[in-house]
Formats: sequence, structure tokens, C-alpha cells
Amino acid sequence: MRLHAAALVLAPAIAAPGIANAGPAILLWPADEAAAPASAELEETLADRAGLSPVDSGPIRRRVAEGTRVDPLLFVSEAGRVAETAAAMIPASPESAVEATRGPEREYLADLATETGVRGLVPLAIVRARALAKAGDRTAAQREAMFAVGLDIRAEVDPASLPADARAIWQAALGELAGLPRVEVRIESTPEGARAILDGRVAGRTPVDTELTPGFHVVRVERPGFEAGARIFEVGVDGAEVPPFALRTSLGEPLLEQIAGLVAAGDLALDDADMVALLGAAAQVRYVGVVRRTDAGTSVTIFEPGRERSPGVASGRTAAAVAALIETLTLGAPVRPRGEPPPPPPPPRRDRFYEKWWFWAAAGAVVVGGATTIVVLSQPEPDGVVRWGN
Repeated sequence: MRLHAAALVLAPAIAAPGIANAGPAILLWPADEAAAPASAELEETLADRAGLSPVDSGPIRRRVAEGTRVDPLLFVSEAGRVAETAAAMIPASPESAVEATRGPEREYLADLATETGVRGLVPLAIVRARALAKAGDRTAAQREAMFAVGLDIRAEVDPASLPADARAIWQAALGELAGLPRVEVRIESTPEGARAILDGRVAGRTPVDTELTPGFHVVRVERPGFEAGARIFEVGVDGAEVPPFALRTSLGEPLLEQIAGLVAAGDLALDDADMVALLGAAAQVRYVGVVRRTDAGTSVTIFEPGRERSPGVASGRTAAAVAALIETLTLGAPVRPRGEPPPPPPPPRRDRFYEKWWFWAAAGAVVVGGATTIVVLSQPEPDGVVRWGN
């Protein structure tokens, strides 16, 4: 099951419940536009009960429906502008030109290390190579040129269009790379399973073992629900020790941006507990209910982020019936709707005669009297003969 942006656009905004319940918070998320009315009705029904606290899903759904706000081409464009400014510094101060090209890499490297963003790193590395060559450091210039060549994965750089000094460095870097061996490199992250992008190419999911040529490389590590990490590292002839990435949990707008990106790509799987956990984190709730419409009525799959197993599925034809099942799955029992009078007390129970005290008192007297009579009548006469009834 995939969530499509169209479903979110058509989904109506839901007013926040007027009464806040004290119970655990739950986010109800319609799987498609057909489930949106049922989801809205369920929110209102749960809000009228004194159990779970449904949050208003409207703001989150509207934000996700807007799509991603981060355009990687903007970072590419900004890096190109910085490269042009730094190139103009080379004749007067090559050192200042080198420092200027470091700015974008310090400020938004994670955005430049994407499959699209690496196009912005190429001009920065070329200008840095030119500046280092101007400063007399040919070795460092060659390393930067090799870095730029390695990032030109789409062969978009036309050497003939480069300035004469850059063209010579570029051609030398091409020849140098062709004869270099490849060495093993390992990329790790905590948690594991993050997607690793090396030099603009998807390398797999961490931990990743790959082979790279000696020189500079850039890696980005990303996983839904966490902030992306990126770094530029250098590989020697004996390999490289790349420190593991400790990914930090993503919250707020960055998390909503991730969710919007997953929705736009059709990758938000609503039957995947890890994916649904993103919605729970965005809404800061304990439970998430994915609402679907079926021929049999409404079905809600309940997830509890952080738990290995989901509580279960609540299905029914009416919102009240489904709400009661949701409460049973999450709270252990259904909750009486707010304002509904309690059920009448059962009629008074009439004690049966054998449950009265006097019945057992009389029965006890009969038993004791009978036993006493038997004992008295059983006593022998003086001649030793027992005569009953005498």
C-alpha cells in the first residue's frame, strides 16, 4: 500500500477536538481519499469519548500535501555562484579563493552530497585546484582535480570550456585516475540500514563495503526519521578509516520534509511499521491508526511506534463500533462516550430462603436436636439391654 499526494490534497482539514481527553494520543491517517471522511468521523467519535486523545491530522496532512520545500538545484546554483566569486579571487589571493570554496561544504554539505547536489561540488573543486596550483601546491591541486573528475558522474564538464590552467589540471587528473588501484572502504552508521551515497552514486545500505580509488571522496548517509550526515574524506593507498555516522533523530519541519519527499516519491508504505512511525513522531503521539475503507466498512490498523508488534486491526460498519474496538486494542476495554449516562444498576437481588440466617439456624437446631435424641435413646437399661421407645 502506497500513500499518494493526491489523497492528501483531497483530504479535508479536520477541526481540532473541542475537548482534550486525558488518555494516550492517537493520530488517524487516511490511506487514500476514500478513507478521509471515515477518518474524520472517527476522530470526532474518539474525541467524544473519555479514552484516547485524537490529534488534529489536518495540519500535518496539509504540510505533506505541499510537497518538498527543499530544491537541491538551489544548492547547486548557490555553489556555482560561490565558485565564480572564488575564481575571481585567484589572481590576487589564491589562498582566499581556496577558503571561499570551503564555505558551502561547511554550511550545507549534506545537500551537496546528494545524487543531484554533487554537481555543485564539481565547480568548487575545480576552482580550488586552480587556486592551489596558482599558490604552487601542485600535489594538492591534483588531488582536488581528481575529486572533481570523480564527481562528474554525468560527464557534464566539457574540458574545452574550462580556462587553460583548469583544462590542463583536468586532463592530468583523468590520466592519473585511470592508473590508480582501488582499495576497500567501509561505511557504517548508527542505526544501520541507512542509504549511503558515495560520490553521487547510491552504494547500498549501511554497513557498506566498497572499493574506491585513493583521493578525496564525499559520502552522504540518510535514513527516514533521522538527519542526514555527510562528510568529505580522503582514501590512501592502504584504504581509509571512515568514522561511523551517529545519526540524530529528525523532528519538526525537517521530519515533515522527509515525509513529504517519501509521499512525492510514492515510498511511504503504510503497512511498514518503521514508515508509520515517522507519522507518529511528527504528531508526537503514542498510537497511529491507518484508516481504510473496505466493502465491510471501515478498517483501522493500529501501530504503536517503538513496539515490534502492532496492537491489531479494528473493523466495523459504524464509527462507534470501530472506536470501541480501537479502545479495546489500545486501552484494554471500550470507554463510555462522554455525556452518556451510566447504565442502570441491576435490580436488587432477592435472597432465597436457604440463604437466610434463620434457615441455617433452624437447620442447625434440628440437627443438634436429632443427634441428642439418638444419643438419649441409645442409652442401655440396667439389665444391659437397649430397648428403643421405652
